[in-house]
Amino acid sequence: MAHHPLRLTPVTPSDHRNRAVGSGTETVLGCPERVAVRLEPVPSVGVRSVLRWGIPTGPPDDGFLTEGERRRADAHRSAAAREAFVARRWFAREVVAEATGCAPPEVHIAQRCPRCDGPHGRPTVSVPHGPRPFASWSSAGDVTVVAVGRQPVGVDVVARPELLVWARLEAVLKATGHGLDVDPSLVELSATGVQRWDGPGPRPRLRITDVTFVDGLIGAVARGRRRQVRAVAAGRRRTARA
Repeated sequence: MAHHPLRLTPVTPSDHRNRAVGSGTETVLGCPERVAVRLEPVPSVGVRSVLRWGIPTGPPDDGFLTEGERRRADAHRSAAAREAFVARRWFAREVVAEATGCAPPEVHIAQRCPRCDGPHGRPTVSVPHGPRPFASWSSAGDVTVVAVGRQPVGVDVVARPELLVWARLEAVLKATGHGLDVDPSLVELSATGVQRWDGPGPRPRLRITDVTFVDGLIGAVARGRRRQVRAVAAGRRRTARA
């Protein structure tokens, strides 16, 4: 099967609109610094698959942070770094809220490392209604990418094409929840999936999709099952397998 990367282009404020897609409705959101992509919605289960990137601009205050997130925020040495961390966490909540139909402050994000019990590791996301969504995020420079779905998902963004293979690996290990606790030498990937897995448990059944953003940023999304996705960017549609 041929591999079809998704190419995204900027969305301007005039591109904010709704479109009917299948049995659901999708929304393209935009501002000068952001582009949004919504994948094919799954209205029957209450969680839509969303891939969105942008330059996060934080909320008025940081009252939404959990205790673990606040500890991580306070550990930053500069006010600018702390502000960027808080903005990224708010952006993640915005995308989860968009995917589930709740408000960003209602999104709860918890992280706990199984090795050191620290407030990091695979995020566990909960919302006040409906099934629990899966979410993953990654940053490169000022840009943050967030992926949300009803199945395990991982995303990674890099600034150089030669790092794409690493981005695929990071996306896969985020989707499985192992992170770099699994030695990369134990994993062999193709452009679309996991070919060899000598890590713990059975070989993950994940589908990898490369994503080309703008300004040289590229990345990969690993998702928990194969399905057709419809990407909408600046009024154009491309279909790929993910």
